[in-house]
Amino acid sequence: MKHKYSDIFIDLDNTLYDTCRLATEDAGSPDTDVCVAGAADMVDYLKHRGYRLHVCTNGSTAEQREKLELTGLSANFSTLITSEDVGVEKPDARFFGEALRRTGATVATTLVIGDNFDTDMLGALRAGIDAMLFNRWQHDFVPPQPVAYIIVELTDVKKLL
Repeated sequence: MKHKYSDIFIDLDNTLYDTCRLATEDAGSPDTDVCVAGAADMVDYLKHRGYRLHVCTNGSTAEQREKLELTGLSANFSTLITSEDVGVEKPDARFFGEALRRTGATVATTLVIGDNFDTDMLGALRAGIDAMLFNRWQHDFVPPQPVAYIIVELTDVKKLL
């Protein structure tokens, strides 16, 4: 099935970069896997399917750039857009409006993937962009507003896109 999407905006913290795992482990250890389970496989799959990938995340640019580098996935992304650069944080629709402008993406052909309904999903919905909730925390959570997709593991993306 061919989807209408050409651009995918992906949240960084707890969608690609596992901040929870690092809270209990030594981030400096080469044995520490900083990626959320399935993140590398999902990014590789999407990249090889021809999607343009962009990280859209709240936080400081330097810190988020470092996190993205630590994942080993940075080469797969066309753009890193942070709330520091944009001047507003998700869920503000202006964040996603600026992300669309910077990437040349359109509302109709963009999908947002993120783990937080209140920031990632609401921001996308307010901007008119389809959203995929990575519901890794509360599998029985029912979003108060409908989203295009709900997944509980990042590998589920392969079934949908």
